[in-house]
Amino acid sequence: MLPEQLVSGGCCDSTTTTTDAAADSSAILVDPALTADGWVKRYLADPARAHEARELYSSMGYEVYEQKLDPADFPLSCGECPSEVCRAYVMIYTRRR
Repeated sequence: MLPEQLVSGGCCDSTTTTTDAAADSSAILVDPALTADGWVKRYLADPARAHEARELYSSMGYEVYEQKLDPADFPLSCGECPSEVCRAYVMIYTRRR
């Protein structure tokens, strides 16, 4: 399936592809348990490059947590996009040490 075929409204509209939408983490729901423990949702990262975020945030005094995504982390309006995003990205959370 081509990214253009995955466009479905909600976090993806007729002018964005899956790749464009994946870069916008605002549609992904915050994990309330992590938030209660002081974690702050930062952004989506390619798992192969998430180590860069860990190093950067660690150097600034933060703990870093990578959360694998689940389609349930997205609003229903995102349609089929989450199944693609979940395979390709992790969510980066941080909190002060």
